[in-house]
Amino acid sequence: MERRILAAVGVEKPREWWSYFPGWVRIGMSVAAGAVIVASVAAWHAREAQEQLAAQRMFGAPDELTILTEFTGPDSSASARAATLRYLITHD
Repeated sequence: MERRILAAVGVEKPREWWSYFPGWVRIGMSVAAGAVIVASVAAWHAREAQEQLAAQRMFGAPDELTILTEFTGPDSSASARAATLRYLITHD
């Protein structure tokens, strides 16, 4: 019996450490693919947030935007300024 055991052990060649985990390859590849997908989605959201922040810095927050209004009043110089502004905005 000892001879048979030693003969069986002696036949087996030394293997590399990764050869003991052939069933884990599929799981490892799946986890790696999932990690790549999660990292891609996180990078996309970060880029979108950076673009929104840049737009807010450039144009200001929506509640800070100046609203141009036309008003009629007794002051003729104010209506003249409003007419000039309206002309400048509507013509190139």
